[in-house]
Amino acid sequence: MAADQSSGAAAADPVPAVTAPRVSRDRRTVADMSRGAAPAADGAIFWLLVAFLAAQPSSTDIYLPALPTLGESFMAPPAAVQLTLSVFIAGFALAQLVIGPLTDRFGRRPVVLAGGILLVASLVGGALAPSLDALVAARFVQALGVCCLVVCARAIVRDRYAPAVGAQVMARALAWMGLAPLLGPPLAGLALPWIGWRGLFVALAVLAACLLIASWRRLEETNLRRNARALAPRQLIGNYAAIATTGEFWAYGLTGAASYCALFGFISGSPYLVIDVLGYPPWAFGFVFSAVTAAFITGSTLLARWLPRHGTRRILIGAASGSCLCGLTMAALALAGVQHLAALLLPMIGITVAHGLVNATAQVAALGPFAARAGAAAALNGFQMHGWGALVGLWIGLSFDGTLLPFSLTIAAVTCLLALSAHTLVRRYAGPAGPRAPDTADDLAA
Repeated sequence: MAADQSSGAAAADPVPAVTAPRVSRDRRTVADMSRGAAPAADGAIFWLLVAFLAAQPSSTDIYLPALPTLGESFMAPPAAVQLTLSVFIAGFALAQLVIGPLTDRFGRRPVVLAGGILLVASLVGGALAPSLDALVAARFVQALGVCCLVVCARAIVRDRYAPAVGAQVMARALAWMGLAPLLGPPLAGLALPWIGWRGLFVALAVLAACLLIASWRRLEETNLRRNARALAPRQLIGNYAAIATTGEFWAYGLTGAASYCALFGFISGSPYLVIDVLGYPPWAFGFVFSAVTAAFITGSTLLARWLPRHGTRRILIGAASGSCLCGLTMAALALAGVQHLAALLLPMIGITVAHGLVNATAQVAALGPFAARAGAAAALNGFQMHGWGALVGLWIGLSFDGTLLPFSLTIAAVTCLLALSAHTLVRRYAGPAGPRAPDTADDLAA
């Protein structure tokens, strides 16, 4: 860090470290973007980013109404069915450590196309799975394909925009992405009696095939500074070590991870809580889930407006504090023996609004110092975030006792960790304006 900041090259000409390849239709430079509001993103690129980001919630959220049905179909307990979620998240986390450097070495476009092929194949395999073990295996392959799309989406944003503007673009993309989990679970719940859980996988496979075709036709390469040594073991370890020893990375990364764990805990446990514990039908669960998704869209929309006005640090600390308050409220109601949908849903809506504020801010800020290592930084951040999420999801399944109490206590603990991270790490490492600009020395070292 100190060596990077003292570099004469960085002081002489910081622009090359920030600039990234521009699509010809976007006439403004990155320097121009960093001084003002986020530009209107190129239509094709922006909507592909939305679709890439939507691949993850589509892979986890749309089939949630079918989880109890899966247990009945394969005669498996909730903890075993939860593996279809936890293995997906664990595979997603691990794959990022390789896929991130792959994008730095070969570019974003070929990795996206390979991921699209894996995604289509895994969804078809899931639809034909003869056993729960086969479905879990298909979900692992699906995680690899989705990971290619999501890692590339984050890296493309870092390629094209300075960190402050990238957070605004990411917030807008995430707000549109929220339509997938907003509309998907209710539609899936309504369609489930007619097409079954296998039909849901077929529908997702068709959508994935359309995305693959669109990516092949419209996606332009944004990584024009490919690192020929990005996959060399020594270089790979060196890149991850450089990222992992940066205070800003962990300040933002752990804050974002704690917020994500609260959301994934709900994703993992809510089908059983709403359908089995509270007695609502699958189609009603879809609308409950949509209410939480609407809260996420609200948070992401507010972020795009508030970030230029309030800055990264104030938003993260304020959102984390609000999330913690909601988590403690949920735990207090559960300890008081309240078994009502409102006791679960209302605090979760507040937590998810806060996640909408934290998510894009933390993800983009964690990558801020690493212009030439954007793929590796996105991979390491995604690995730690989804790794913690997988553990929380596994715990939610193991601790399920037929009441709201274990889930509520878990969410309260996670949101308290979120507030602790924001009030300590973010305050310590983040300046008032947010993440520091990338250093040229960091680029030259990569």
